[in-house]
Amino acid sequence: YPITSYYIERELKKFLNGIQGADYQADEQMQVCTGKWGCGAFGGNLYCKFLIQWIGCSIANKEMRFMCQTE
Repeated sequence: YPITSYYIERELKKFLNGIQGADYQADEQMQVCTGKWGCGAFGGNLYCKFLIQWIGCSIANKEMRFMCQTE
């Protein structure tokens, strides 16, 4: 996918909807554990996806724990 403002906004909304599925406001210490979201079969840009997740966690005021498998 080309990295456009539409693409970034769409992916950010998807991420925020995903973390809002959990009652993240009930536990202020709850972390968001994530990884190379959308970068495998879907061919997402690792750096862009990382930044989207980091921005989403910042908006939600949550610590992000980025984990990935050894390649």
